[in-house]
Amino acid sequence: MDRLGHCVGNRSGNPILATKERIGSFGDNAMRVFIISFLVGLAAAVSAVQAQDIGDLRKGRRFALDACAACHAVRSGQTQSPLDTAPSFQEIADTPGMTAAALNFWLTAQVHPAMPLLMLSSQQVRDVSAYILSLRTKP
Repeated sequence: MDRLGHCVGNRSGNPILATKERIGSFGDNAMRVFIISFLVGLAAAVSAVQAQDIGDLRKGRRFALDACAACHAVRSGQTQSPLDTAPSFQEIADTPGMTAAALNFWLTAQVHPAMPLLMLSSQQVRDVSAYILSLRTKP
């Protein structure tokens, strides 16, 4: 650039191209590193948030065996519940559109005449929901 700020020394006279020529491949590499770092950080943040939403399968299975197995078939492959009117956990998991959010609603906001009133913590709901959804056999 000259003393007036005009671009000199590049073929086009375009200040953007002159800057690009000065920065050269260093700028391209720095931008790649920045973008990759940003994407890796974003993926890690999303994974951490998702991990908070997903319950612990082992704790969910234990809870199901302790609190639900008297009425529901709760084990993988077990289809006949002790109580004929209670669906198996696998049947619940295979219900079209079944999600953790649907299970959360069902377990916390619904009154079920045939079920005892369960007061579950939000973590217990996430745990048992994760366990139920792990039994899904249909995509």
